[in-house]
Amino acid sequence: FLDNRTSPASAGWTAMLEANTAEDYANLADNYPNTEVGDWARLIEAESYLENGIRTSFTNREAAISDLNKAQGNLDELMKKSGISEGIRKRALFASARCAETRGEVEQAIELYKQLAREYDDPVYKELADSRVADLETGEAKDFYAWFRKQNPKPEDRQQPRDGMSDPFGLPPGHPPTLMLPEIPEELKPPEDEKEANSPGEPAGPAETDQPE
Repeated sequence: FLDNRTSPASAGWTAMLEANTAEDYANLADNYPNTEVGDWARLIEAESYLENGIRTSFTNREAAISDLNKAQGNLDELMKKSGISEGIRKRALFASARCAETRGEVEQAIELYKQLAREYDDPVYKELADSRVADLETGEAKDFYAWFRKQNPKPEDRQQPRDGMSDPFGLPPGHPPTLMLPEIPEELKPPEDEKEANSPGEPAGPAETDQPE
């Protein structure tokens, strides 16, 4: 961004450095259409909606879907444009794959990750894409996303712990049984004399010292 501040669009790059929210980036992209600063602003707007959609997908599915749709709409707009930089196109393709994955569209996500690794000789993106493909092609991942797509969490569904419940930790009804920590392996336990020295009890008196006759 700083390297481009000497260009005719220096005011746009200055505004980019001052932007903080998805709305800021959206306004910037609208104000600088068909420019590099406008394209970067549109990409960061999309990524902002994507990150928010990922965070809220576990607590507010309706809001998450809305943000993911906004993200994908901006990403589609970017990837249809001709003349955008390779850096923007790579990030847009990676974000599209993450968007599909978050929506539980596993096969589409796999194809987008493979496309990213195939089209760009970039070791960072290739490693990320290959890692996600390897994970998503497992049966466990497919089972999880099949279950995840059926869920519809809402903010009002989040119950607060209540007193007087049967669970000793006060967890809401239907919560899985409380898991306890495993026993400490014998080889990690302190020696008996150290345990006794550190055990609670009567406070130790002052150390005995030799008193002069």
